[in-house]
Amino acid sequence: MALRYGRDDLLIRVTDDGCGPGRALPHYGPPPAASAGHGLTGMRERAALYDGTVRAGPRPSGGFEVTAWLPLPPASEKPASTPSYQGVA
Repeated sequence: MALRYGRDDLLIRVTDDGCGPGRALPHYGPPPAASAGHGLTGMRERAALYDGTVRAGPRPSGGFEVTAWLPLPPASEKPASTPSYQGVA
């Protein structure tokens, strides 16, 4: 995982090496329901609300990568109100 917080933007990159569940992070709590969210489509829609982007796909060396980029308002600007997502923590 990589996190880059710049003056004008935020970049988050999460990668999976494709080695399978033997190296997966531990899961706490009950398994998520099949309809618990909207996956990549939901992430793209939420990023777009703030003029950001989400890209996802296979890595050339194997595994998968998701990258989210969000522009940040200048420090002198007060952030706009954030949309409310019912049921999303």
